[in-house]
Amino acid sequence: MRLVERSFHESQYTMSRTSFPYYIPHQRELSREELRLLDFLLPRVDCIKTRATDLKVVGRCGCGKCPTILFGKSLDDHPIPSAGVVASWSGRADNGTLVGILLSERDGFPTELEAVSEDGGEIRSWPPIDEIR
Repeated sequence: MRLVERSFHESQYTMSRTSFPYYIPHQRELSREELRLLDFLLPRVDCIKTRATDLKVVGRCGCGKCPTILFGKSLDDHPIPSAGVVASWSGRADNGTLVGILLSERDGFPTELEAVSEDGGEIRSWPPIDEIR
């Protein structure tokens, strides 16, 4: 795990330069794959005090293609603005793309799990857990 610093404002600035919205409203429960991934990642971040089973998906990335998701405490919530990225990992997805995984939080609550391409490849899925470093 690498600890990183990035403010919410930097993330907004980066996203505002793209041709799609920051997020798309998308209310649902976590998928099995997302739950397994979060069960693996969350215990590795000291400031996170929430269990994966307590999270609801309330948005997804505005690109509509990558697996980035935004969290709320209930399905009626709007995405919670992040205080910043608290941890990052990377791993190779099944298509060979090197995927960066960024976890953002506010007050100990995960706000976003973001997928970023580290090698310019297309991101369609999270890396398998055994590939994450």
